[in-house]
Amino acid sequence: RQLHRQIAGLDRRLTRVEGSHALSALADDTEQAVDANIENDRTVLATLDDSVDAMAPADAKAARRQLRAFHVDNYVRVVAILRRAEGLAAGAATVPAAQAALDQAVATALGITASSPRSASRDARDSLDEAGQDIDDDSSTGGTDDSTDDTGTTDDGSGDDTTP
Repeated sequence: RQLHRQIAGLDRRLTRVEGSHALSALADDTEQAVDANIENDRTVLATLDDSVDAMAPADAKAARRQLRAFHVDNYVRVVAILRRAEGLAAGAATVPAAQAALDQAVATALGITASSPRSASRDARDSLDEAGQDIDDDSSTGGTDDSTDDTGTTDDGSGDDTTP
């Protein structure tokens, strides 16, 4: 009976995250990927809930352990990471190192589920921090790559514009 209540509580929390404004504010494809992870976790909970009544005491103990390792707040972290990644995307588009770190952060975040270790979200945050640092470093040096403006002149960062 207690397991049923714990499972129902976790399911309610997953439903709340799934319907949150923060999640729906993400890009559609990103939101769908997170929703798919949440639905998979809800399916795991439903399967566990269906089997609780027929469990032996040892199996119930294992189920309790499984529920303790189930962290719905992982999704709250994932949404925060993905929102920050979307905010950094424009700045990272011109900095290859930042884009690579940002892509790594997003890929890691999209792989996180309720049963993922907390180190996974920490890894994603670290990649985001790296991307942000790369963007800041690039903007503080004025950029090191040559860029062409609409007039066809090339800006090499020296202040002297040259025509190709």
